[in-house]
Amino acid sequence: MSTLIATTLQGINTIKYDASTTAMTIDSSGNATFSGIASAPNNPAVLAQGQSTAITTGVSNYWYVAIPEKFDKTNNYDPSTGIFTAPVAGVYNVSYHLDLSSSESGSHAAVSVNNDTSGGGGGYASNHAWQIRTGDSMHWDGLVDLNANDTVRILIYPTTAKNKLDASTERNHLTIHLVA
Repeated sequence: MSTLIATTLQGINTIKYDASTTAMTIDSSGNATFSGIASAPNNPAVLAQGQSTAITTGVSNYWYVAIPEKFDKTNNYDPSTGIFTAPVAGVYNVSYHLDLSSSESGSHAAVSVNNDTSGGGGGYASNHAWQIRTGDSMHWDGLVDLNANDTVRILIYPTTAKNKLDASTERNHLTIHLVA
């Protein structure tokens, strides 16, 4: 294996694995085509699952949720706070599921970006990530456009929902990974 370190390469449109095998071709628009498998070993990906903890936001009736980490490929999730910090700008898939010990009318959960608790719908409002539930679970799966160093965490409302958060279940989970 060889290592090439450069700040600028111009006029190269083919990278070869060996004398006869093309590994990558770059077209005139800068799009790369790979022959074989391309991997992204440092692609941010987090799975947090298990017994959860509610943490005060400092705003009445709003609570953040922290869930223990199962894996974190780039060490960007803090299980003690429930905060994921985006290492690079991009579109991230965010998914969560929270169980309540019993049905709670008017319970809300949201994806909070940069600690946003605003607006009676708050959270990541531009993606309509605020979920209103009268059942015994809350979940969301969607895409969130983040800048480098933006933070993401789960937000629940009101305190009665926090009090019914089933902290002991393994069904509570949060997944975040970079998709584009």
